[in-house]
Amino acid sequence: MSKLGKISYFICVISTVILITARLLMGGWIDYLYGPLVISVVSLIAAWVIDYKFYLEFFAMKTTKHGMNMGVLILLAFVLTAAVNYLGTRFDKTFDLTKEKINSLSEQSIDVVKNLNEDLQVLIFYKGKALKERAAEIKNDFRLYTAQSSKLKVNVMDANLDVEMAKKYLTNSEAFATIAEYKGRRAIIQSSLGPPDRPIYQERDITSTFVKITRDRPMTIYFLTGHGEKDIDQTSIEGIKTYAELLRNDGYQVAKLNLITDDKIPEATGSVIAIVGPKTALTDKELDKIREFAKNGGNLFVAADPGEKHNIALLTKSFGVEFRNNYVLNEVQGTDEGLVGAIGLDFDKSNPITAKLGTGGRSLVIFPLASELVKAPDAGADYTFTDLIKSHPLAYTANSPNEAVNNPDRKQRVLAITAKSDKFSGVFFGDSDFLSDVSLNRWMHLDLAMNSIAYLFDDAANITIHPKTLEATQLQLTQAKGMALVLAGISLPLCLIILGGFFWYRRRGL
Repeated sequence: MSKLGKISYFICVISTVILITARLLMGGWIDYLYGPLVISVVSLIAAWVIDYKFYLEFFAMKTTKHGMNMGVLILLAFVLTAAVNYLGTRFDKTFDLTKEKINSLSEQSIDVVKNLNEDLQVLIFYKGKALKERAAEIKNDFRLYTAQSSKLKVNVMDANLDVEMAKKYLTNSEAFATIAEYKGRRAIIQSSLGPPDRPIYQERDITSTFVKITRDRPMTIYFLTGHGEKDIDQTSIEGIKTYAELLRNDGYQVAKLNLITDDKIPEATGSVIAIVGPKTALTDKELDKIREFAKNGGNLFVAADPGEKHNIALLTKSFGVEFRNNYVLNEVQGTDEGLVGAIGLDFDKSNPITAKLGTGGRSLVIFPLASELVKAPDAGADYTFTDLIKSHPLAYTANSPNEAVNNPDRKQRVLAITAKSDKFSGVFFGDSDFLSDVSLNRWMHLDLAMNSIAYLFDDAANITIHPKTLEATQLQLTQAKGMALVLAGISLPLCLIILGGFFWYRRRGL
């Protein structure tokens, strides 16, 4: 090999080392790295061209040809190994053998990803080397999603290096942000756990964001006002601001509606009128507008309390539901609530609102003051009804929460009910306090509230995706099984030792 060829190889090695070192230090690829890359490639080609006669003579030698046969076999083995790894990466297939399906997505999440008709981009921005590892871990969190569709693309970007992309997607100086984009619509994936710079995303966080940006039709919830209803801008026992914000986070539009001052009723398609905690009566004109809204295909969400001066019973009766305006009472303790009104613990398993509720030790709802709801005797034949939630079997009713009832009629009482026809769906609750900021995050109230709206919009993707927890598995051995395990642990190594000694003795005698 000539001296010039050796110099070319030396330059190639030095350029390659500079390239790799700079790439690792910068934490990503920058245009300046093309310099050492070009120098390295040109030097390697120059070394081959300068000493091409040397290589021709080398490959013509007999020893080289014999050695190449072994080299070809090694190369084939390498190619086969590479091909197997490529196929394993390209067509990744996993099996979730856990009982709780910890390593699987819910049906809602799978449907959202598989129904993509264009690429959905997920961009994970981080700043600084300290957060690079966390960004890589979050990218791995999307592995179950990318396995379902090739249209989901996930990329990690250092905001300090990809300045133009950071300017385009980041509005503030966030140290960490995960952004989803689909057909020009963007949304930040909000984490329910962890600090802002080290978020922990749950499946619901990711899927609800995907639903928000992939939804083609607007869905609007109009909260009725003018009768002392709970306020979507207030945080208190009389406010439902948290509920409204969570609905917005799930991609719904939320607005106030006053049918006294607004002559025009909302467009029925893609709309729900919510009546939460009214205290005074609706006018006949308002009732007629709501009935017309429902007749045109709009849906209703009603949560009203007993003992108020409203006339919700007139409205619910129009849809075959009787609001009794009584008080469902229990004499049950041990719920951290003291003596409570109505405890809902029997959930209908056929309706998507409550199908997955009631599966845990604390899976119940607490309605401090709740009215009984029943199907009206003269309900129309075109309606079907589902008793969503029933009370404790020892519940009874009274005309006042403080009334002493002798020999009460104790039985399960319906606390929530749905009414459905070809063009209408309604969800009715005999209590509104469970939606307030004070109570929403207790018990199963949040799941119940969010699932009800998703049901009314036929929005299966937003039906609650419950966090999955791994249950502890206990290995219980009987005395006989334990003794067998101990004997196996002793006898197997002993047999191997004896067998090894036997073969050693025989070979020693040869």
